Amino acid sequence: MSIYRYYIFYFSTLHGRLHNLHFLPSFQSIAKKLADLSGKGVTTIIGGGDSVAAVEKVGVADVMSHISTGGGASLELLEGKELPGVLALDEATPVAV
Repeated sequence: MSIYRYYIFYFSTLHGRLHNLHFLPSFQSIAKKLADLSGKGVTTIIGGGDSVAAVEKVGVADVMSHISTGGGASLELLEGKELPGVLALDEATPVAV
């Protein structure tokens, strides 16, 4: 299966794995590949604090389409679940500033 057939990638690491040097080369390879794909118009979404740290450590965070420290919440939103904070914003009355 080729990853070049896809238009959206969501990357979220397991909590605490970035600190294990055994996993670091894999994270670097993934982050660099996502940066390359992002430059070719693919939507790249980074979710979770450790994932954000990984792409920042590699120096490619600025080319990703979207970065969120809310990994689990991001997955739930993509799943179609209603998140209380987002729901509150949707129902809020706009205030003129």
